[in-house]
Amino acid sequence: RHDDVPTSMARTSGSRFILPIFPSGQGATAPEGELLLMSLHAAAACLCILGLSISPSSNTIQAAGEARPLRPRLDRAEPRSGWTDARSGRTRSAAAGKTSPPVTSMAFSPDGKTLAIGTYRKVILWSVPERRVVSNLGGPANAVTALAYSRDGSKLAGGGGDPTLFGDAHVWSTATGSLLAKLWEHIDTVCGLAFSPDGARLATAGADRIVRLWDLGTGKAVQALKDHADAVYAVCYSPDGKYLATSGVDRSIKVWEGSTGKRLYTFLGRAHADTIYKLEFSPDGKRLLSAGGDKVAKIWTFGPTASEQAVVFSGHSGGVQAAAFGPKGETVMTASADKTVRLWKSTGGAPTLTLTGAADWLYAAALSPDGSLAAAGGFVGVVCVWSTADGKLLYRFDTLGKVR
Repeated sequence: RHDDVPTSMARTSGSRFILPIFPSGQGATAPEGELLLMSLHAAAACLCILGLSISPSSNTIQAAGEARPLRPRLDRAEPRSGWTDARSGRTRSAAAGKTSPPVTSMAFSPDGKTLAIGTYRKVILWSVPERRVVSNLGGPANAVTALAYSRDGSKLAGGGGDPTLFGDAHVWSTATGSLLAKLWEHIDTVCGLAFSPDGARLATAGADRIVRLWDLGTGKAVQALKDHADAVYAVCYSPDGKYLATSGVDRSIKVWEGSTGKRLYTFLGRAHADTIYKLEFSPDGKRLLSAGGDKVAKIWTFGPTASEQAVVFSGHSGGVQAAAFGPKGETVMTASADKTVRLWKSTGGAPTLTLTGAADWLYAAALSPDGSLAAAGGFVGVVCVWSTADGKLLYRFDTLGKVR
């Protein structure tokens, strides 16, 4: 049942049990000829186990090995039963090739010609001018929960993973579609990611409470930022690359040096009353936008030693799952579980436009680089595209590529 050869064997007292150990971190005991499987989650399930011993009483196993990420086996093209919305508990059934998987992330390319959409185990590349799917990229395991383009548009990164087991991120060349790197270190889902402004580094935020900084030249993690108390959902670089901001389930926003990973400060108090799903710096780097499950988005006046709340955008009846600045920082877009996308002046006040037509919870949203289009999608696997000039719904398409 294992893909690897065992690295060690042990026999319990009385010779009743034989325990082979495999590099994947799994062990298998064979009591009286019957095979039983067990997992040895030493070092948070990230040990390649090389040796072990069993106590004389046969009730304790000690394992030792080399710490390194596991190479999981992924053998399912579709979920066995369907998709479960972790935030509401609802489930949709899955029919292979017929049911559109949920939209879990999205990003416009810097030139605005391509909309990348993350869904179940793949990234869809949608041509904005042609209104059609031009390519599919095989993505990380399970839902592709985060997407980001490098500033120059040469690279696209997607993150995902298998909850509580591992997290992974893929980096592709946008010119050829070839896979440039697979990044394995997280031991839980990668929930957010961001390129450094020069494209040399990638920051990944994990449900394992760790933010990792990767050197894309070597494909190696160079720093691990470990100050969060719970899953980290959002990460972003300042436009000059000097600062990195992170947030997540612990409702705090932390600021780090972009080059060294040194923590500079944490926003005073709880930045939001619920999970923070999204962070983004303004184009000039002087403000930070945050979006939370407490149904509001906020703008903070950003500084190298402290930040202060400046504007609160309230009015959504559901958690704000995504938010973004417009190209000049004068507008803000928010997308919510209440099925709406709203546009606001960044100085505050009531929404200038409310974009409707989405059928269910919205998980992901993006503004085109020129600010003329807003796109959003969610649980039912349909992407809506609106004009931001008048709020008109231009078209919809699903994650199977069908225009509706």
